[in-house]
Amino acid sequence: MTSVSTHITAQPQPFALSHLPLARHKREAPAPTESAGDARTEGDRALAAEYSTALLLAANRESNINIRPIPADSSFGRWWGQLRAAFRSPDVVQWMRDKGINAESITLKPESGTITFKLKPSVDPEQKLHTVGQDDRRWGAISGPILQAARVINAGHEDTAFTPPASDLSESAPWFMVGRFYQERQDLTGPAMRRRAEELDRDQGFSRLDPSSAADLIESRSADALQKQEATVGDVLNRYEAINELRHLAKSVDIRNPEQIPGELKRRTLSLSSPSTYQPISASQSNRVSLVQFLEDHGWHIPTHHEQLENLATALSTPAPKMPAHGNLGGALAWPVPLDQGDLQQLKADIGTGKIGDIDLGPSKNVLDYLLSGRTISAAEQSNPRRLIDTWITSPKGKALGEAIQTAFETRGVKGSASDWLLTALNSESASVSGDDVDHQAPGQIEGYRLVSAENSGKSPSTVVKELEDHLVAKGKASSPEKATIQAHLLLASRAPEFLIKDIPEGVVVGTHSWVSLATAVARIEAKAPGNTASMSYADVMLEASVAPISDDERTVEYVAQTDAIKHWSVANGMDYPSTDASMTTAREAYSAQIRELREAAQTHIGQMPTTRGIALEQLKVALPHVDPELFEEKTITLQPSNRHFPGLTRYWTCISMVEDSKAHRTQRIIGGKRAVVS
Repeated sequence: MTSVSTHITAQPQPFALSHLPLARHKREAPAPTESAGDARTEGDRALAAEYSTALLLAANRESNINIRPIPADSSFGRWWGQLRAAFRSPDVVQWMRDKGINAESITLKPESGTITFKLKPSVDPEQKLHTVGQDDRRWGAISGPILQAARVINAGHEDTAFTPPASDLSESAPWFMVGRFYQERQDLTGPAMRRRAEELDRDQGFSRLDPSSAADLIESRSADALQKQEATVGDVLNRYEAINELRHLAKSVDIRNPEQIPGELKRRTLSLSSPSTYQPISASQSNRVSLVQFLEDHGWHIPTHHEQLENLATALSTPAPKMPAHGNLGGALAWPVPLDQGDLQQLKADIGTGKIGDIDLGPSKNVLDYLLSGRTISAAEQSNPRRLIDTWITSPKGKALGEAIQTAFETRGVKGSASDWLLTALNSESASVSGDDVDHQAPGQIEGYRLVSAENSGKSPSTVVKELEDHLVAKGKASSPEKATIQAHLLLASRAPEFLIKDIPEGVVVGTHSWVSLATAVARIEAKAPGNTASMSYADVMLEASVAPISDDERTVEYVAQTDAIKHWSVANGMDYPSTDASMTTAREAYSAQIRELREAAQTHIGQMPTTRGIALEQLKVALPHVDPELFEEKTITLQPSNRHFPGLTRYWTCISMVEDSKAHRTQRIIGGKRAVVS
């Protein structure tokens, strides 16, 4: 590896985060000062000199050329420093520590969001290569600031893997990454590289980007964009400051004296990160604020006892779930204000004509059939419907159809993305199928099939999903069992995602209190990130649900979710669907009564479990009341002649052992004195 050392007289400035003005709420970043602009210009000039040297090395066929160190005030250096800061964020550091990742082995593909790494030799002596993407729950939740900075650095180029500054030893950057950032040509011949090096030395800097053709690129790397990214990482730092204080307080406070907690929350202070969206006006000159004020300003509940301290720390240290691409697949039906019935009927009518804009659906009965174009669905695709649906959305046919629907509705004054319109069409009944819209059906029904009903009470979720698929085929809503599998997944993703959870235990069935708990937990997560739970297991869902709400908004979401789940529980348990406050009160009381009964049954003392030996002793006392019970424990019985069930003179038996034997009928005859010899 060849490194380009600094050969200019000016030394690189240390990386410094920009400071935002103090304020109570989020504020727009101020315009960069002239001195900041001058520093950036000087930094870019210094980096251009380093890149010039790298060009000469490349012209001489040197390989693995790195520029070291990167001038921190240069445009590239600031974003490179932001990427380093994102990797040093506490949540990322904790993830790397938990997995045992060797930071120096990391490579990053920013466009696809994948990270490749090796574990430390002490963890994995074989040094296998591991790759995780955005489908990894924890990496997907914490990787946002990393990928945002990396994509700016990658400057819109194809998804090229590069080594980020993930470790404390990372002081260099690949020369081609610097060139790409400044839009330098990457296809130069050796002589052309030498000429370009001369131009850089002569001009003392890179060419300026043309605002007319590179406006988006200029905006993406602007000082304002950088400050927003710095503030994102600063928010994480502030949150972990609070987490550490809460955990320390939980360890130090006397559980028996919770009255200490309010005073400690006021006394303890946090050192705030300057680049942050949280800027309290009352912060001290040293930019410190009390722990209780930090919690209050963020709308979190103030803990009053030990359990709440631990719960709040756990909640704040749990990365927020990330919404997958295309959310819960509901399209416009899942908008905050869903598509109204008139527009939905219009969409169905458009599909029924067989032509939308320039798109001719041909003989296809519905949008799903059109996208499949007659091909079959493989077993692998059936096992991962979400991936297949995502493929349709990004396919040429899917994009074209989505854009055609988008254009048609924009003329009607309804705006939405092409992908949302395609998903809306997929969720809608085809015009060849009569019936009311799904939103007009009874709660808990999908295409006329009721998921939670008295008939389905006690059924496993997989059984219910299979019955839904069969229903779709029987009613002509799906033209084959394979298509019904995809259609059912699509419909459930936005309307009853609890049925898509993986690895649900056998005992968690429709109509039970356990099902209410699962449905409530799923709804809580979906409220934060629609579509997130479709890739989760039962254990994952319930682990997140074990953390209690920490704000009024979260508590409201939980209450509404549980209320909805209890409504369906009441139907599964033979009651009418609650539609009034009075009927809802009745349902909730019935549910609470069942919970009490289960709790009381679980707490009932059964006593010592009877044993075979104890039962035998009681039977002997009844059969032989004149015999001292202690004799029942002595080996005083033998059998003449012996047989395969009871060896003869070579072995003696106790009365209890005879009764314990599985051949109870033979034992009873022997106890009765037949052919038994008592010594």
